[in-house]
Amino acid sequence: MQTWIMQRMARLVGPGWEQREIRFVCLAVIAAGIVALLLSLPAAAGRPVFGIRVMADFPAFYLAGDILNRYTADRLYDLELQDRLYRELRPGAPPGSTLPFAYPPYFALLFRPFARLPYLAAYLVWIFFSLCLYLLGLNLIWPRSELPQETWITGVLLALSFQPFLIECWIGGQTTGFGFCVLALSLWLVQRDRLVLAGMVISLCLYKPTLLVLVLPCLLIGRQFPVLGGFSLGALMLAAVSVGAVGMEACRGYVQLLFKYFSGTTGSASPFRTWKFVDLNAFFQLLPGGRSMPGRVLFVLVAAACFGAVVVAWRRYPKSGRHQQLHLWAAGLTGTLVVNVYVPIYDCSIAVLGACLTARLLPAGHPRLAQFNALVAATYLSAWVTQAIAAVSGIQMFTVLLLAVTALQLRLAREEQDPGRALSASPSSASG
Repeated sequence: MQTWIMQRMARLVGPGWEQREIRFVCLAVIAAGIVALLLSLPAAAGRPVFGIRVMADFPAFYLAGDILNRYTADRLYDLELQDRLYRELRPGAPPGSTLPFAYPPYFALLFRPFARLPYLAAYLVWIFFSLCLYLLGLNLIWPRSELPQETWITGVLLALSFQPFLIECWIGGQTTGFGFCVLALSLWLVQRDRLVLAGMVISLCLYKPTLLVLVLPCLLIGRQFPVLGGFSLGALMLAAVSVGAVGMEACRGYVQLLFKYFSGTTGSASPFRTWKFVDLNAFFQLLPGGRSMPGRVLFVLVAAACFGAVVVAWRRYPKSGRHQQLHLWAAGLTGTLVVNVYVPIYDCSIAVLGACLTARLLPAGHPRLAQFNALVAATYLSAWVTQAIAAVSGIQMFTVLLLAVTALQLRLAREEQDPGRALSASPSSASG
């Protein structure tokens, strides 16, 4: 059934556009986003222009740095203080709206220098920094040296104009660029047999633990113990930095806030705008009856099946060749966005990593290249309308597309016949 659906999608897409036409459309989208950003900057309160709300999420990070700069560190997770400062920063915010800082203490340290600047200047510096992180991650995972120049430029423009990054993450002032770069760097290190260091880099993703919901079990079932050892070491170091920076009481406040978020996402009355999320938990909550007990049971069953499919596939990782391992990584990264309980659409920028890995491994003429291109095209285009459709219909089609991409990546890993040595076997087996 899955193969039949993807074959029909490939026929609908047809032979595809020329790269020149794709680049033109991407540049037009990026230009429109930048124009909307510039027009919105005078409205520091974040009022939308052309439906785009700049700085929507940046106040939480800016105020975290501001609290560390102007108050005692143990007040970092004082929600009353956070709310008061938010009202001062955005006096026109709707009544009842709030934007708490729900990230670990070590991540708040990153924003102390930004908070020493005026708010608008800090936002501009941050989006420049975020763009640099995203481009660095792209260069690591989509190496220019291995690709024709036109192909590389087209891929970068597609990634930059991808709605979850351009609008939700970059213009919105979110932090997914940080996680994107961290995961790309860790993969780059894995390919060079720097496994312990790769694990230490992956530990930086603890700024948002949901990014690791699938990655860590995959590493465990794949017996990547050096990577897991590096992760554990990095996690201990980050915990020590957090306790040293804000004290144990504030760290407990962070853990309590995490539990509040978890109960909010899984409870029967979620305070979040569920149509802006792409994980299976949100997908089933949107459906009629999804918050009922049968709906929750169905969610658990589907999530367990998807989780099992990805994790079990990783059992082959130690004996797999280079291409198979990259396909497994691609499936793990894409699947993380779906097999989860809290994935806002801006975090779907991570899907670009999985897509780049797969694209690197599919040469011209590959029997599944048309299916992959069709899924990429459908995912790219649907990102612009999926939230509106989900809000009206209760169906988050982006979740379905991400599941289809994950399934294709798992099938490519299963079908791959790579006689080469494993990535972790020798530095000489590394690519890009």
